[in-house]
Amino acid sequence: MNREIVVEIQGRNYICKYPTVGQMIDLSVRESTLAKGTLRDLILQGTGEQQDAYLFIKSVAFFEVMMPELVSSLKVPLLDLDPFDFMEINKVYWDKIDPWLTEWKQKLQNPLSE
Repeated sequence: MNREIVVEIQGRNYICKYPTVGQMIDLSVRESTLAKGTLRDLILQGTGEQQDAYLFIKSVAFFEVMMPELVSSLKVPLLDLDPFDFMEINKVYWDKIDPWLTEWKQKLQNPLSE
């Protein structure tokens, strides 16, 4: 398994390394900040809009913390993107990055079984 992943967004390739411990903390803090303390409620309520907000929060936090070069290449901040423009970025997160992170998390939970 690779500790980094290459993703293509808007015709450009970006390399992302697996988060360090400090970045994992930063991700959690950023998610909580974006959710304004309601992250747990968004997860538990699970209605359409709340679920969309949760999914957006996860991907925005990831890109802001882990891929600042992508964020700086955009013409506007991630949170100011039109939802249609954001969908490509969000799709890359959920289709490519999240499964890669999940695979690593599972490996880290059982390091001796490998």
